[in-house]
Amino acid sequence: MINIIVGVAVLALVALAIFSLIRNRKNGGCSCCSGCGSSCGCASSAEKEDDGKVFPAGSSLHIDIAGMHCEKCSTSVTEALNKLDGVRAEVSLQNNSASAKLSKSVSSRAIKEAVGDRGFEVTHIREA
Repeated sequence: MINIIVGVAVLALVALAIFSLIRNRKNGGCSCCSGCGSSCGCASSAEKEDDGKVFPAGSSLHIDIAGMHCEKCSTSVTEALNKLDGVRAEVSLQNNSASAKLSKSVSSRAIKEAVGDRGFEVTHIREA
């Protein structure tokens, strides 16, 4: 009888592991909700358009962001953007975007790298 119980428990654990693996693959390899952070390389490479563009101090930006699924995601993106010198950002999970006000000049490359390091992708940046 004990062998049956142990066998069922092992099968349940294997099934759970397979389910988690499949779900993880469907989410592009990982998600912030799995706690992977920047180490898993979740984000695809950001578009190369405007990588050299520098937004001057005093600018207001609208930043479109792909890959956010929950409040933890939006908090992670907010923290990443606000760590950039001269950037104050608010992130909207509902709109998959951020609004940022610049007190110093900031390049689009710096914005994309900061967000990309957290496992998300900046798909477009424009002055608001």
